[in-house]
Amino acid sequence: VKTKESLPEYIAKDETKSASFSFEDSYGIKEIVCTATLNGKSVTEGFTYEPPASYSQTAEGKISIKADSADKNGQWVFHVKAIDRAERESPEITLSTFVDSEIPLSLASDDENYPFLVQGKSIKDSWYSQNSLTFRGYFKENGSGIKTVFYFIENTSYETAPTDLTEENAAHGYFDVADDKSVGDAVTYGITTDKFEAGINTIHIQAIDKAGNKSAVSKFIVNVDMENPEFSSSFYTFDSDPKQDSYNAQASG
Repeated sequence: VKTKESLPEYIAKDETKSASFSFEDSYGIKEIVCTATLNGKSVTEGFTYEPPASYSQTAEGKISIKADSADKNGQWVFHVKAIDRAERESPEITLSTFVDSEIPLSLASDDENYPFLVQGKSIKDSWYSQNSLTFRGYFKENGSGIKTVFYFIENTSYETAPTDLTEENAAHGYFDVADDKSVGDAVTYGITTDKFEAGINTIHIQAIDKAGNKSAVSKFIVNVDMENPEFSSSFYTFDSDPKQDSYNAQASG
């Protein structure tokens, strides 16, 4: 048996991936049998199996999957074997992949259960007094798992944020999520950076999962004030006594 093209470890949203294989037998191949399971359960739909166009001493087959619906998500395993004209079976080959058609979802900053936090408190109506801050947030990811969270701090020093933070050198930094904490309704990340400055700062956040699906870019406003209050007063003086000026004006009339 020869595997000409294997399945990747992951298949991302709207991608189509294929695996092709061939079997050889001196007296001829009678049949190629392909069975599939999805998350441990036997399935006959959700993938395409192209059997050999003809059977001879060599026979080729192909498996294809498109990650275009949630009911295909999960771990796929294919078992393939050939049967020759004498009903003898070849050793079975196994092909596997994980389909993930869902993109990571950033949870809203005003979500009471999963708020976006800076220095451990909600950013709503909050001000901060330093340029080095730690921010923490959450993504919902129930597919392949969050791989990396990227960030960019937009302010007067860094005016234009890239539209895709996952591109090389686009982000100010990133946070790699541990494998055992990368899947769930509230996958958390925590990042410390000193790129904040006085005034309005906009944090841009984007995540990518292990399959390569990219989240939308989320934006959070952080207000920073690093100046101490100053005391000031105004002094007013008169050239002469106001009462005296009034008296003189009446007398002169």
